Amino acid sequence: MIKRHLLLAFLIILTSCKTTEKEKEDSSEANTENVLSIQGKATNPDGISGNINIMGYFVEPVIGGEITNNGAFKIDLPQDFDVVTHDAFNTYNSSPDAEYNLEFTSALDSFPNASELDFTGKEELIAYAGKFFRFEIITPEKTNYIFSGSSQNFVDYAVGISDAIPEKGYQHYYIFAKGPISIIGNQVSENLFEDGTDETYSRTDSYQLDIQEGWNLIKYEVLSLTNSTTGKSAIAETKVSTEDLTSTEMTWLVK
Repeated sequence: MIKRHLLLAFLIILTSCKTTEKEKEDSSEANTENVLSIQGKATNPDGISGNINIMGYFVEPVIGGEITNNGAFKIDLPQDFDVVTHDAFNTYNSSPDAEYNLEFTSALDSFPNASELDFTGKEELIAYAGKFFRFEIITPEKTNYIFSGSSQNFVDYAVGISDAIPEKGYQHYYIFAKGPISIIGNQVSENLFEDGTDETYSRTDSYQLDIQEGWNLIKYEVLSLTNSTTGKSAIAETKVSTEDLTSTEMTWLVK
């Protein structure tokens, strides 16, 4: 009789352990479904390592991943990023030290040059991951970034760093949309060269955007440049498109 009780107790414990392991597997799968996971290896010549902040300027950091000194990294973007962003904005806006009123950006404000094109979902709201198309790496020494693009200079020019120059290339960035947005067509405009003269050039911006509710990967490309008679370069042709979230090959760099 004692042996039977011991056997029964052993079976109960064994069954309990199996259930616990199954719960762990289910929890792991649920966590995977609740985030968009980005993994890769970045060019990291200075061996920068640290936690990766997925939020933008002014709000408190939210750690979404990390990078090691050999460039290997992982970033998890939560599928409720709209809620995370909303809460972060509210915390900042309610602070007595707030200098701005942070809010979501509309699709029209995000792509203002496309206002006259075939554009649906103009009022849908968008939240951007990271700071100016880049993710901040938190280190004790200084501010560093990890980003996807054809070169450091290309991304520097895109974010407005003064000593960067226009060049052909591309960059990728992530946005979270509250609803579907579609922009199709070419916008042609006449612009002045920034060289102090009255010389103009023609620029064509092409949009091939099919943005879905939730996370989207955007690719911005400069396809051609033009030069003024004084030698000043300007962007002549661009393309903005949506890319596949999981299969797109991306080049990652650290600055």
